Amino acid sequence: MNLEGRAVLVGSMLLTLVLGSVHAFSVFLISLEDIFGATRSEPSLSYLLPLASITAVVLTAYRLFGRFSPATLALVACGGAAVGAMVAGSGSHIAFVWIGYGVLFGAANGLGYALALQFSAHANPGSEGMAMGLVTASYGIGAAVAPIPFDLLVVSYGFVGGM
Repeated sequence: MNLEGRAVLVGSMLLTLVLGSVHAFSVFLISLEDIFGATRSEPSLSYLLPLASITAVVLTAYRLFGRFSPATLALVACGGAAVGAMVAGSGSHIAFVWIGYGVLFGAANGLGYALALQFSAHANPGSEGMAMGLVTASYGIGAAVAPIPFDLLVVSYGFVGGM
């Protein structure tokens, strides 16, 4: 593994560490129920939608890899995730959460995850499996550590602060 391959791998792992936070969504459930007077099923849809969006984009993102640079795609993924979180946190109806977090954040998450897998493997010929495994593990670690800051933000600033 050369220096460039290691740098791509570390960058990919950092990206997926942050994006793995999507799986810490349960921290927001009670807050969403309180804000919108929702039943448990309505906020739960706010987690189902990003999973569907992630899956759809991961399955189709390969079409973008030859058309745009990795830096451009990473910028779109990070910017899209930020916009999605802002939309989710700014609405007066749970539909804003579904659109912002479910569709926008979820699609951006899928793009970032697919990008990290593709380019970490491509940058590390002969070690593709290890690179993809480390990127996937980083995604899982993000899901495990994200509840800590999310919970602090929700307790201090509510759902909007968490987003």
